[in-house]
Amino acid sequence: MQTLQPITTAPKDGTPVLLKIKPDQGSFSNLVFVGRNRNDSAEWCFAAPVGCGGIPDSWLKGWMPLPDEFRD
Repeated sequence: MQTLQPITTAPKDGTPVLLKIKPDQGSFSNLVFVGRNRNDSAEWCFAAPVGCGGIPDSWLKGWMPLPDEFRD
């Protein structure tokens, strides 16, 4: 199994990755989701049933590449 990498090393070119939120972020604590970052912005986008949201780098514990079976 892969380990989480520092969020500072995550691709910011629109590549979807797995992201884990830090354990101290209240109701979002330890949530893992697929997100992407475009144009080196300070927020990560994710899709949800209620629309698209953004999560700042400071909330994230780290990232991992998507498993091969989930890539295009």
